[in-house]
Amino acid sequence: MLSTRKKVERALAEGVLIDITYESAKRVVTERGVLPECVWEEDGREYCLGFCTLRNAERTFRLDRIKEISH
Repeated sequence: MLSTRKKVERALAEGVLIDITYESAKRVVTERGVLPECVWEEDGREYCLGFCTLRNAERTFRLDRIKEISH
């Protein structure tokens, strides 16, 4: 099974939208479509910057808060 990071990186390389279930810092769970733009690690955490279809804006997502992912 691929890790969340590998799935996001594959979507980034293919230029495709991913569907995620995301849990915010306040523990609010949402379903979102995200078009990944980049992935990086900072202070031991992994992040994805991407265009979020729910908010219609660019957003940063912590990969450990992505509960489900598909594309």
